[in-house]
Amino acid sequence: MAAWIMRCTVAAGVALAVSACGTWQSVKDATVDATRAVFVAKVKQMNLMLESRAVLNQNGQGQSLPVVIRIYQLKDAKAFAEASYAQLLNDDRALLKADLLGRMEATVAPGATVKLSAPMPDDAQSVGVVGFFRDRSGAEWQLVIPKAQWKKTDPVRLVVNGNRLELDGSS
Repeated sequence: MAAWIMRCTVAAGVALAVSACGTWQSVKDATVDATRAVFVAKVKQMNLMLESRAVLNQNGQGQSLPVVIRIYQLKDAKAFAEASYAQLLNDDRALLKADLLGRMEATVAPGATVKLSAPMPDDAQSVGVVGFFRDRSGAEWQLVIPKAQWKKTDPVRLVVNGNRLELDGSS
């Protein structure tokens, strides 16, 4: 009888130890998931609103003209940030090939609003935006938006004013 009690006690102890390992794994997985939810930007959709002002991309006579805006979803923004205006205008796909996950283009008229939406790849770390303005002197034609910005505000709003791209801080 004592041997039988001993075997039952050992079997119960082994069963308890094995089930506790599974419980610990569940707790560990839940903790990792909670940490990722707080510290890792899980953005599934890129919603971008481009708002242009009446004074936009002026020609020599002061007439406002439409401007082409390109949006790039990037694994790494280094090559984009170091690229020249001419490189992005003429050979963007080859230049950004290693980091390019997605590309969109829109023509924005003076005083217009354009809404763009696209799935955000999991490995995208930033979104690069370029405005191809007629006059590049004093222009702010290039902008990098970290993916985490979409966790703070959705949609992200960009103002296109004169020959500048500006991230709208009120959004």
